[in-house]
Amino acid sequence: IEADDRRVLVDYGAVAAPHITPGKLGRFDAIVYTHGHIDHLVPDAAVAWLDEGVPVHGNADVASIIGDDRVQVFEPGETVDIAGFQVQTYNLPHCLMVDGSTTPTPNTGLLFDQELLLPGDSTIVPDGLRVKAVAVPIWGPDITFKDAVQMVDELHAEIMIPVHYDVVGMNPHGLNIFGVEHGRDLRILENGESTKL
Repeated sequence: IEADDRRVLVDYGAVAAPHITPGKLGRFDAIVYTHGHIDHLVPDAAVAWLDEGVPVHGNADVASIIGDDRVQVFEPGETVDIAGFQVQTYNLPHCLMVDGSTTPTPNTGLLFDQELLLPGDSTIVPDGLRVKAVAVPIWGPDITFKDAVQMVDELHAEIMIPVHYDVVGMNPHGLNIFGVEHGRDLRILENGESTKL
């Protein structure tokens, strides 16, 4: 996430790590994690950023997984300043697992500057929340295209940015087959691409 000269990286995990090393990504003013699952968090990379003096933020579970008391812990329901962005945090239940069970891993949704929601691995909408854009997961053990589109519609989001599909090699362009782009600003970003909100 970038604004002016500020850059924040969210959920650098094991899916991205083999393809995009931290050095290729450039400078960051902060690193943030929604939750501690391996596809969202590489603890060694987080410690490396801490060693470089880059602030790392996450919930208490993320901090315990990283195992470093330098992690700046946020609690769900508070607004925190992260590299000059005002970030509202939400306790959003992680999607169900393949066997239908819940996961004990806390998942924290992040709303940047009242515009962009990064819900982690959840399609639950906080009561009454409306946003300009959402980076919506389109795959998970129990997340479907339908769940993703419903989340976008409940948020009254103008912009839908599909995420969380690389782990299974899913093609986000499948959303076009079902007409999802009609009435929505669907922005499918390839690795290395960006979009302006």
